[in-house]
Amino acid sequence: MDTEFFELSLTRRELLEIYAALTQWAILDDVVREEKGLEQVGGRNLMERLDLLLRLPEEQFQKMTASLEDELWEYSWFAFTGEWAWFRAYSEVRKELSEKKRTVTGTKFKEMVERRYRKDFDTYVKEIEMREAATEQKKKQSKSVSL
Repeated sequence: MDTEFFELSLTRRELLEIYAALTQWAILDDVVREEKGLEQVGGRNLMERLDLLLRLPEEQFQKMTASLEDELWEYSWFAFTGEWAWFRAYSEVRKELSEKKRTVTGTKFKEMVERRYRKDFDTYVKEIEMREAATEQKKKQSKSVSL
């Protein structure tokens, strides 16, 4: 098997960007593998090689990892709320059309859902936040009762 070799010159900042991207990928990969009941991946050779080049102090690495995890959480929240709002808009438009005994298909239906999604996005997101707040409130109440 022939192995091709490449040479690349990067600034420290560019190397940190690549390292951060690989770290985010590793975080996601570890979580997905854990959820699927798979073993964690051992040493990631490329990351280890970049780590040797960067020589990041442990404290800086920990701060970077925490920041990257926060970014992934934020992205996950945006993706989830977007999907939730789309589902709610889709359900409401479908229900309204059903109640009116109207049939709309294809592009027209999608446009109606899109309009509802944009119009009521904040309302749909508040539904999720209210459920979370209610769940947190119940947890606090049960803790105070059990004490």
